Amino acid sequence: MKHHYHKKHSLIVLLPVLLLLSGCSADYLYDDSAYYDEESWNAEASVLNGSALNEDKGIYDVYADELEHLYLKIQPGKDAEQGDVFSFSYLQNYTEGDVTGVEPYVDVILTEGDESAPTSVTGFGFGEFTANAKLTVKGNTDRIESRSWQLKLYDRAGLYEGMKSFNLIKNNDDASRMKIKLGLDLASQLEDVASLRSKFVRLFVYDTTEGGLLQWEDMGIYTLVEQPNKTFLRSHGLNENAALYRAKNFRFEQQTEIRAMDDPAYDEEAFESVLGIREATDHSKLLEVLALLDDPAVTSEALLSGSFNEENLLTYAAISLLMGNVEGTVTDYLIYSPENSQTWYFIPEDFRNAFEIPEWQSYAYLMNNKVFRIYLQEEENRMKLREKVAEIRSTLTDERISETVAGYTKQLLPYLYSMPEIIQLPIPAADVEPYIAALVDNIAQVDSINYSVLPPYIETYTREGNTVTIEFDSQADLTYYAEVAADRRFSEIIETLPINEGRFEYGMAGSYYLRVVGVTADGERVVCGNISLDGLGRTIYGGIEIN
Repeated sequence: MKHHYHKKHSLIVLLPVLLLLSGCSADYLYDDSAYYDEESWNAEASVLNGSALNEDKGIYDVYADELEHLYLKIQPGKDAEQGDVFSFSYLQNYTEGDVTGVEPYVDVILTEGDESAPTSVTGFGFGEFTANAKLTVKGNTDRIESRSWQLKLYDRAGLYEGMKSFNLIKNNDDASRMKIKLGLDLASQLEDVASLRSKFVRLFVYDTTEGGLLQWEDMGIYTLVEQPNKTFLRSHGLNENAALYRAKNFRFEQQTEIRAMDDPAYDEEAFESVLGIREATDHSKLLEVLALLDDPAVTSEALLSGSFNEENLLTYAAISLLMGNVEGTVTDYLIYSPENSQTWYFIPEDFRNAFEIPEWQSYAYLMNNKVFRIYLQEEENRMKLREKVAEIRSTLTDERISETVAGYTKQLLPYLYSMPEIIQLPIPAADVEPYIAALVDNIAQVDSINYSVLPPYIETYTREGNTVTIEFDSQADLTYYAEVAADRRFSEIIETLPINEGRFEYGMAGSYYLRVVGVTADGERVVCGNISLDGLGRTIYGGIEIN
């Protein structure tokens, strides 16, 4: 009996251990794939390679999501080396060419108040009399009207709602003032992708610098957006030592600006004109994945063998389609790769131009990014994308989105019809509410996409006299034509020419605009999704310029 007792006791003790090691029990979070089984470190065998992107969604519930009243008392910014003193007026009006070597800024006292007072006894910055943050211009300095701002808190100030720095975005082209937040909030509700925290802000400024009004000025409605940095990574349950970049004009293709830091030709400013460095100690991992994508024989299977996660790719692509984020694979998105992992993930960052119906209603514009261009070559993967869109639509229903938009409208509408917003609206005030209602309607348009047809994508072209040779993605059972226009919007097609073996002839001298159109046996037109620039730097949607 004694021997039998010890034998039974041993089984009771060992059974949980065996279950843990085997990964067979549903009671355990991790399965066998989470446990490293080699004797020494091998990056290619990392358990993180190809793993799911798991964001801590609880971060979106920590802070109240309601319109805030933020107050900035402006003080001069000073450049100690050159002796320059910057005023708020200077920040509002300078362009990139006006300064060299230093980023203009002003000091500010940031406080949280309400619609009638610049401070609150329970709000951030109560009792502050010295600057607790630095204010700089956010984004493009070519456009002066109603600029966007970035606030960086000084160390002594601590954190504002868990953030060390954040952006105040003024999206003048958006009559609803809610597109950015709507996109980020909807993305935050989905698995396999991360997002950024955001909220609406009514901003007041008291300018004590040269030419300041010395009274509180209502600057209108901004969207506060979390700055993607180490603090962001940490608070969202991501790896804070990760590589994190922000695309400015980046399509996962090799470009001369993208170089290793130890390359003699490396130029950080040139690098960041293509891909903003948010967090990175070197660029070797980025260069490795670009080399993989540069291989003409690379397949989607090779991409998913460790460099990318399929569920993240599908979710990001579906978000881009559902929200009409046409440029979301070219600019204004984040790429993230954890330390000790070879895998890259897409994270949405900006929806300022989203929620519009593209001229071509398909997934064609995803083809501008080489990762998606390779992945979507296979019809099986395109069907997976169709299923992912349907899956997300079952979560982000019209009713759910309408409820979200209604909540935003209740917060914002009185301000949109008041100064200073009323004078800055891009459309008549009578059209604002129909414009907001259309945001929901536009999401529903994805239901008509035909995923079985591969959209053409123009890779390169050569021109010799009247003969133009195009390299583009094609599908055997489609007939292809070149449509020629004199304007980048293709508002009037001058000529439609058959493309035979990638060639067509057109006698127009000088430059013109071209798009490739595939036609199915049923007569369905499929327009190429190229997003490119013409010689004047203007965006062409769905075509290229021939010079």
